[in-house]
Amino acid sequence: MMRGTAWENANLVLVPYCSSDAHMGDTQSDIPLFGVQQFRGRRLAREAVKQLVGMRENQEIIFGGLSAGGRGSMVLVDFIHELVHHSTTIYGLHDSGAYQDIQPYNSDYYPFGSQCHDAYQMYNPPISSRCSDAHGPDSLYNCVCGEYMLPNVMTPSQVIIHQYDSFQLKNNLGHEPEYWTYKMCRYAEDPYRTGMKKTIEDIWNNEDHVVFAPACYKHGLLSGSGFQDIKVDGISAQDQLISWMEDNVRLRAVSTCEGVNCQPTCPQIETGDQTWCIDNL
Repeated sequence: MMRGTAWENANLVLVPYCSSDAHMGDTQSDIPLFGVQQFRGRRLAREAVKQLVGMRENQEIIFGGLSAGGRGSMVLVDFIHELVHHSTTIYGLHDSGAYQDIQPYNSDYYPFGSQCHDAYQMYNPPISSRCSDAHGPDSLYNCVCGEYMLPNVMTPSQVIIHQYDSFQLKNNLGHEPEYWTYKMCRYAEDPYRTGMKKTIEDIWNNEDHVVFAPACYKHGLLSGSGFQDIKVDGISAQDQLISWMEDNVRLRAVSTCEGVNCQPTCPQIETGDQTWCIDNL
């Protein structure tokens, strides 16, 4: 996303997700049963920046993405400054990529920490100096996991985190909230939401960044009206972004209410007997 001096003149450009590598890779791999596969998402993203902005002077860019795109943007944003004129200002906007490195409740699901390790090995993505310094040469794969990378992004960024991210929770638990058991609900609260809260505070404590973190069971805001409609203490993600970029004011928008979808602006979900951990003992 790029904007001029006024928001009404902003231009939004979407790069399709067609490389199956969270926009991190510029490699090829021989995959058993599938043969040689191309992973060129990093090249696609960088080429988009070069063609759309390039060396034009005095540009303002918001470089971001949602889900896999958000995972890619958090890794790549520190490496696109070299593609544009030194007078260009770059911001990040990383939506719904802050997955937790915890063991799934559903033992059949491929743990996200393992996914990060394998993604790093396969895609060989660039790693910014701040994250590499924080994790060391033997654990650089952590820097493709949002829990570890997002607090260490060097480019000023807005980070969007749903405290009950529906993508990871659905996969980690194997069920939607309507079908949660008491133990599933407790897992959603701790370790899952507890870990999300820590990630949120780690990011907020980096004064270059802002975090929009409603307590919704949802995944992604950039592709719908939720960017304007979901609010925390009356503040939407759009309100926060504009205040931060235009007035240099960091509006805190982190939900503290209890239970999944506890704030009224969250989209409605189907619920069941144990969506809110009712202890019948």
